[in-house]
Amino acid sequence: MLEVDGAFELEQTYPFLLMSVIAGEGYADRCPLNRGDHFIVPDRYGRLRLEGKMRLIVSMEGECRR
Repeated sequence: MLEVDGAFELEQTYPFLLMSVIAGEGYADRCPLNRGDHFIVPDRYGRLRLEGKMRLIVSMEGECRR
């Protein structure tokens, strides 16, 4: 789970990221997001800027790390 309160940037290094907004609202690179929205960040996207106050579930391909 990812909590955003203000601004947060991440570098996309996975084959894809599937992001689901489960609470709050904000923006992903100036695109508006609300609770219930889902979006995919593709490979080689680069840096993603998230802004607002929201909680997201982030899913990616790969091994589960503990």
